[in-house]
Amino acid sequence: MNDNKHAYIMDRTISCKKAAELMGFHVSTIYRMIEEGELDACGQKRRKRVYESSIERYRIRHAHIKREETVVRERFKISGSRQKQALNELKELLQ
Repeated sequence: MNDNKHAYIMDRTISCKKAAELMGFHVSTIYRMIEEGELDACGQKRRKRVYESSIERYRIRHAHIKREETVVRERFKISGSRQKQALNELKELLQ
């Protein structure tokens, strides 16, 4: 994510459990997101702490996805896996 590790000196951190609660994910998803570089964190193994600014950046980057999913769900009155399929079909049509 951010190559400048010093940028996080003043950034607050929260536990992965708290990050999972705030973001609506399972805690194992938070650990995966850290491993894949989607969230920035400090600490070792299961004692990692997530930077609050990293969560905010993630929300900003993914805000458009939630909006698209909401539009598809409301417009076509669908949910679950069918929603994702319909969203993919819609994206293909728009290309």
